[in-house]
This record gives sequence, structure tokens and C-alpha cells, in this order.
Amino acid sequence: MITEPGLYKLKEEFFVINEIPINQYNRRKNDLLEWWKDFYDYEIIGTKPIMIKITEVFGEYEPLPRKIPNTAEKIADYDNYVKEYLPKDFQPESKAHMARGAIKKFGKAKYHHTSDSAVARNYVGPAMEKYGEKSEEKVWVDFYNYKELTNEQVRIWKEILKSNHLGEKELTETGLKALQKQDISKEQTYYISALDEAFMVLGVKPIRVSK
Repeated sequence: MITEPGLYKLKEEFFVINEIPINQYNRRKNDLLEWWKDFYDYEIIGTKPIMIKITEVFGEYEPLPRKIPNTAEKIADYDNYVKEYLPKDFQPESKAHMARGAIKKFGKAKYHHTSDSAVARNYVGPAMEKYGEKSEEKVWVDFYNYKELTNEQVRIWKEILKSNHLGEKELTETGLKALQKQDISKEQTYYISALDEAFMVLGVKPIRVSK
């Protein structure tokens, strides 16, 4: 199955690797185009041959079921979840965190959704943009419970980052490189090492989120 972003010939490569029958595409094209959104961020390029450009892989591809869930129903369910669980005042929150909660509550059982990235992009993210307001303030929280780190925890975390070659300057430069789609594999290795150290020292996994 397709596990890496890239540009693929739709019928000659994408279909073959994901074991998608050509007659399925001929009969259920619209269903397939909708189904793929749960597994890929993609774009169909109408060249000859037709290409599919995959910019992000959300999870392992699963065969198209006999009947796919109604898109409007999925959007409504996730909208209702966001409206119910979005904080009423400014508190740390993220699209990925809310997506994980929605998947646990109903998304996996009802829609077989397992990728928080896909749910965040396709359903929860748009709902949060519609019903919520994001503060400019960003805070460090523990990934596991989204509780804000204390000032002392933040101080120690920044020391850990610096000892792993990720001071304020390096973090800013890494963010810019990521936006420009440059290779940041070295910095990712440093960051993983820092997270492991933070968990050993502080018992938390720090991430930075908006309120």
C-alpha cells in the first residue's frame, strides 16, 4: 500500500500498490475519491496518464466498503462534538487533540476512523475554525493531559532543548525550514531525544499549543 508522499500514476501505480480494482474506479469513482480523504491528503492531476499527488499519508489504506458513510452525516457528527467539547473560555487545545477525543467517543466505532490527522484535517479542524476562536497565546502543555506546564517545568524543558542543540534560535530556524519543506530530519532526531529526556526528568511530554 502507499505509505509515502509522492507523485504516482493513478492507474498504473496507485491502483496496483493499493490493490484497487480498475472496475471499482469505473463504477464507484465518487465514492473512492471521498474514501481516499480518510487516508491521504491528495490531488488528482488530469494529465495523460492521470496522476495522483499525495502530500500526506494519514494511515494504512483499507479497501472501499460496500457502502461508505454519508459525508454530510460525518460532518454533522464532528461539528456537534466540537460544539459540545470546545472550551468555553481560552484553554490549551489543538485540532489533533480534539480529533483524538472524537475518534475515541464515536469516530472509530461509527466510521472506522483511526487517524487523528485525517479527522483533524477533514472534520474537526474546519468545525473548530467555524465555532471557535484561537488566541495568539501559545503555551507548553503535557501531551498526555494538556495541562499547562509550570514555570519551573518550562524552564527545565528549555534547558533540555538547549542541551539537545535546540535553543530559541534553532527552534525558529527549524520552523522556517519545515514551512519551506526543507529536510529537518536532524532536528527531529534532536527533538525526540529532548522529549525522551523530558519524560525521564519531568514525567511529561511537552508540546506547544494555542489556547
